[in-house]
Amino acid sequence: MIRFRFSVFFILFTIGAPAMLMAQAPTIQDCLGAIPVCQETYTQTSVYSGYGTYNEIPGTGTCPNNCMDGEKNSVWYIVTVQTAGMMSFEIDPIMVNDDYDWGVYNLTDAECGDIYGNPSIQVACNAAGGAGYHGNTGAWTAMGGTSSCENGGNTNKWCADIPVQAGETYVICISNWTQSNEGYTLNFEGSTANIYDDVKPYINWVQETFGCSGETEMNFSFSEFVLCSTVNPSDFEIIDPTGNSLTVIDVVGDACENGGTQEMNFKLILDPSTPIIETGMHSLVINGPVADLCTNYANLEAFNFYVVTDAPYVEFSGLPANACIT
Repeated sequence: MIRFRFSVFFILFTIGAPAMLMAQAPTIQDCLGAIPVCQETYTQTSVYSGYGTYNEIPGTGTCPNNCMDGEKNSVWYIVTVQTAGMMSFEIDPIMVNDDYDWGVYNLTDAECGDIYGNPSIQVACNAAGGAGYHGNTGAWTAMGGTSSCENGGNTNKWCADIPVQAGETYVICISNWTQSNEGYTLNFEGSTANIYDDVKPYINWVQETFGCSGETEMNFSFSEFVLCSTVNPSDFEIIDPTGNSLTVIDVVGDACENGGTQEMNFKLILDPSTPIIETGMHSLVINGPVADLCTNYANLEAFNFYVVTDAPYVEFSGLPANACIT
């Protein structure tokens, strides 16, 4: 039996092109444009309106799910945990009567687009407010936080510390509920976990099993989010078991394609003249300056992976170049 396997990248790209052209780039008011946490303290004096390009949090909710009244003039931050422990933070408004709500979401095995419809991603939320409940807030057990979620109104304006593990990724949305024009300071000094990223990114997974020999697409992922602006086809090379270099013509990350600034999962597109043919040990080599969100650059090194294909590669008249025969 003859089985054909065609590359669908061009077809999908063509179909998706109008949507991509219309898509607007995310800002720091969006999860996809979140500010990376690379230091202990952030002072946010710039004031923003609305919820950015994308509305990622439902307009109403109650604990243990979303507790906020949607996003109000919000700003997002992203954390890559380096060592396990407790993540604690304080939001300290410049004006003591300002009211900031916030939510924390675990994106280790999820994406920004999952936040709106998947309450299980939320790990902490606080919307306490009203007379006597404005001002400083955050996740900090030492300040009296006892739970992971506090609804709006006269509840506890502190939540408990958040337990985190090395390698996990979290985003924090800070919502300016009283629409203050003054801003705040975000402080992580109470954390026992190391959440300031000083570790270089590296390739931690590469696709090994393919439907047939002759594939021109291969998925891989980094150990953490990297900057889309630093990821280019020339940064990568695939070496097959015979020592031949397979030509990379494109590298695609969904968030990057939609205007985002950061992504972890990518797809390499190979030149059809140099597809993946051989079963055996391959190497994915980083040849260029790929950086994480805190501008730590990946080492120029190879990730070895063993390719397994389930059908032989054939090339003769009447079949496409990457057809399979089984």
